[in-house]
Amino acid sequence: CNGPNWEARTNWLSESVSVCQWEGITCSDGDITEISLRSNGLSGTFPTKEVLGALTTLTRLSLEGNPVSFSFTGVKSPGSLTAIELSNTNLESLEGIDIFTGLTEVYASSCGMRGEFPSAILQLSSLERLDISFNECHGTLPSNIGSSLQSMQLLALHHNSFSGSLPSSLGEMRSLHFLQLQAN
Repeated sequence: CNGPNWEARTNWLSESVSVCQWEGITCSDGDITEISLRSNGLSGTFPTKEVLGALTTLTRLSLEGNPVSFSFTGVKSPGSLTAIELSNTNLESLEGIDIFTGLTEVYASSCGMRGEFPSAILQLSSLERLDISFNECHGTLPSNIGSSLQSMQLLALHHNSFSGSLPSSLGEMRSLHFLQLQAN
């Protein structure tokens, strides 16, 4: 992902220090739990299968603000991932994200995603925060969005091209505090 040109890369790939001392890496008991490389100059294709498949203790991945391509296709093990921040990346689809059943936060705004509401999201019953704003999604919202995502606290779907009536099931999102639907 263009490592030599990263803005912050302290200790990366250094064999003299623990991976837990690499820039943007957080560990607990020697296991990698977070990777945060926001706006760091990453480019190319992120090795999703290799990283998410190997790091079973990873709970948070933040690549926000990097022009990297990212795909969930081919990931076989859900690991421990609870939060993923992919806003302002080259993410084209959330297809395959449903393998990560423990996800509570998904941020994927301003990625240029196209198509209807990502149906894979409806399988993430623990999801509390979803932001897919400023994309090119269209069509109607799924009628079962509220019954499928009852834990939702923040739902940001603004600045897309969704149309039609709001599903009555939105009322089943009893914890919903923040709903943004403007500019659809």
